[in-house]
Amino acid sequence: MVTTGYLNAPGETARSFDGTWFRTGDLGLVDEHGLVYLVDRQKDVVISAGENISCTEVESAIAASDLFSEVAAFGVPDPRLGERLVVAVTPRTGQTALTADSVRDIARQSMPEFKIPREVIMDMSPIPRNATGKMLKRELRRMYDERNRQGPQ
Repeated sequence: MVTTGYLNAPGETARSFDGTWFRTGDLGLVDEHGLVYLVDRQKDVVISAGENISCTEVESAIAASDLFSEVAAFGVPDPRLGERLVVAVTPRTGQTALTADSVRDIARQSMPEFKIPREVIMDMSPIPRNATGKMLKRELRRMYDERNRQGPQ
């Protein structure tokens, strides 16, 4: 009863429906009390060297330091790993001593090594968002690709 499909996108409609069920791509877990928690989106999981990395988990771990006004994790294609985890961060005003290594060190405080971003980009702000404030990862990847085509900044 949510929708009958995507407008003018029969392929996406076919991929999103399994019989009569709409597959949202939400990932969740059920705790010991039967409560359901939505923790991520299937499209927002990076698979790097066979390991699943939740972008939301990485963003939360880095943002918890309160040193950044924006944090966005996303995957980019990698010929060896399949995908590579990239994090774009915008340091809060006055945070001038932050480096890619310091961002990785923050992540290491609460996550295993395979979830540590291989690449950190300082200040790709503003992070593109839709009208409801949700990060537009597809647009962020496009900005990343464009930035890499232009060479070193």
